[in-house]
Amino acid sequence: MMLASRSFFAASLVGAVMGCGFANAQTYTNSTPISIPDVGNGAPYPSSITIAGGPSSITYLTVTLNALTHSYPGDIQALLVAPGGQKVMLMSGTGGGVDVANLTLVIAPDAPNSIPIGTVITPGTYRPTMYYSGSLGAPAPAGPYSTDLAGLIGTNANGTWNLYIFDSSGGDSGSLATGWSINLNGVGVTSPLPMSFTYQGQVNKNGSPISGMVNARYSVWDSAISQSPSNRLFTTPSWYSYPAVSNGLINQTLDLGSILTLNKALWLEIEIESPPGGGFTTLAPRQPLTTTPVSGRAIAANTADSATLATTATNATAAATATNALSAQALTPGYDRWLSDKNLYLHASPDILHGLGWYGVAKLFAGFNVDGPALFGQSGGVLGSTAGGQKIAVAWDANQHVGVGGAIVMPEALTVQGNTQINTPGKLAFGTLGNLIGTAENSDAVYFVRDNYINNGSILYLVIGDDPASVDDALVIATTASATTLSPRFSFRTDGTALKPGGGSWAALSDPRAKHDAAPLAGTLDRLLTLRGYSFLYNDDAIASGMGLAGEQIGLMADEVECVFPSWVTTNQSGMRMVSERATTALMVEALRDLRTEKDAQLRSRDDRIGKLEADNADLKSRLARLESLLGK
Repeated sequence: MMLASRSFFAASLVGAVMGCGFANAQTYTNSTPISIPDVGNGAPYPSSITIAGGPSSITYLTVTLNALTHSYPGDIQALLVAPGGQKVMLMSGTGGGVDVANLTLVIAPDAPNSIPIGTVITPGTYRPTMYYSGSLGAPAPAGPYSTDLAGLIGTNANGTWNLYIFDSSGGDSGSLATGWSINLNGVGVTSPLPMSFTYQGQVNKNGSPISGMVNARYSVWDSAISQSPSNRLFTTPSWYSYPAVSNGLINQTLDLGSILTLNKALWLEIEIESPPGGGFTTLAPRQPLTTTPVSGRAIAANTADSATLATTATNATAAATATNALSAQALTPGYDRWLSDKNLYLHASPDILHGLGWYGVAKLFAGFNVDGPALFGQSGGVLGSTAGGQKIAVAWDANQHVGVGGAIVMPEALTVQGNTQINTPGKLAFGTLGNLIGTAENSDAVYFVRDNYINNGSILYLVIGDDPASVDDALVIATTASATTLSPRFSFRTDGTALKPGGGSWAALSDPRAKHDAAPLAGTLDRLLTLRGYSFLYNDDAIASGMGLAGEQIGLMADEVECVFPSWVTTNQSGMRMVSERATTALMVEALRDLRTEKDAQLRSRDDRIGKLEADNADLKSRLARLESLLGK
């Protein structure tokens, strides 16, 4: 009797499942392990997932990195390339040097948190995070890379998806022990949908609709045919009794809550017992949980002008329009209101020192997951106080001091913690930006500015003053004689003069321990004597460019110097040659040594001649004395 009953019911089911909203979620996995070397490309490179018969328009997607192990996760770059060629960096430079083992990472476009950079990465869902933007090696496509996983929504899922894993630094290695997965058309992280759905069906008996009492059991499976308990999402089916079924119609709302798995296809299995006590018959086939358009009922519409279907509308501007809200309270002057989940705090009292703040968790503010005040008033506040510790973007105090980059101790008007960047063509000015065209005094521009004058060539200018002919503008290096008095030491003046205490020379490293292949100079005097000194006037354009000075000048000619001391001659960005007289002291020492050697040789020659003359004179004197003796004188 039971066998006949099972066959009888299995052939007579007509029904539909509606309202799930995420039953079309599909997961595609490549479980082949990916090994990550201590430096270089992972193996395989890439790891691929080919989708056929998938959605032609993606409504939502996540990527899961399975069983990630690495002793320095900051080395890892994980690049996803979609069938359409879109390049999304899932993680790069994250986690620093804190080991991870068998870690499951879900990357979602709307996750509230980035993957951390210097702390341990815990299992969870994160948005794509890129701290290092270097390009991966072929066959991976070159950068730049996006971190906008949401940019793939609306594209065709069919084709080959490639995951490129690269280790950017030596000394550490790891793996994705069970590969990776793509989940398509599931539910968003920050937009939860109701978990309930409705089954409607008709049960017939001998071709006629059943009337009377019917018992039914419902269970959800992740397989259309498997009988293994591991494929059933919960242990005990949901049991419902219908005391008076009419025309065989069954309409049942099922709320299975958190037991639903959102990242895979699901099927509903129905068991019917009629009459009660006769034993349950499993109807076949199982019914797929198909998606239907969801007209979302807001869980919280805390600041909506009109919150007709909000579960809570604590701060609806017009409470009367929140007709279906479980709670609808408008703000009243002089009262504070905590909104849903403590995500927003509005202080409407007369205290003007405090105006607005974000509180709670899973609330993005300026890219951070906020946990604490994010903005408040004249007595101080912060932008970017985040979950897991203070990660301050901007802070200020009652003294009108501002801190940037995590600086919350602000002894000066502006305190910056970390690097500071001024984008070209920005200027870093001291005082006001000042007069730039020479039309006013005592308001001269003083600022730094960067000039990228050629590809891979940059100049940092320190601009002081607006008059090229002025001799009063200078860069001065000083010490503090007192809290308000400066004691000048070095002075670099705009007329080309550099002043140093006592006229001391520039120092150069000269310790013999820092040198090798030392050899004495030779022929120095002759080389110096080939140079000629000139008096001259600079051309007007050289003076206008600030490279030459007005009036009569004395110096060398670069073409002559280049023939004798080529290392003295350099060329600027305009191709003009410049002379820097390097190591002239050493050259002068050797030139004097050459001159001394030459002079000593001359003196020795002279002394030899004098000695010979004196000897010859003595001999002549001796002969003369003998002649005089013979002559009887």
